[in-house]
Amino acid sequence: MEISFVHSSSVVSLKRLRQACEAVEDIAGKREGEVSVVFADSEYMASLNKQYRGKEGATNVLAFPLGDENSDADFLGGDIIVCEEKACSPEKQIRERCDEEIVYLVIHALLHVYGYDHQTEDDFETMSALESQVWELL
Repeated sequence: MEISFVHSSSVVSLKRLRQACEAVEDIAGKREGEVSVVFADSEYMASLNKQYRGKEGATNVLAFPLGDENSDADFLGGDIIVCEEKACSPEKQIRERCDEEIVYLVIHALLHVYGYDHQTEDDFETMSALESQVWELL
């Protein structure tokens, strides 16, 4: 899978993010395709959140997988949008450090691109277990 970064993070190195994406590939399975990781400001993220989720204000991360469950399982594509300002705000941050939070968000969003979700308790447990496995690799 090819990972492209649009803009750069002021908080975490692209090398560290690339390592996280490779760890997701190791756990979830390597596939052909392309994923873009875009770093956006709060204003742009708020407009995407309103347009695609019908929610007001910026959020920390959005994932836009290409295709659907019926598409070619060997091909992976999508976009991940990260808002550092929101990701590093105290009300949203889960991890101790901001750089770790952004790495976590990219891992989480990439799993969404892979087709994982957390709508049910079982799905949540599956996705959480995968996230833990990826952290162990890092």
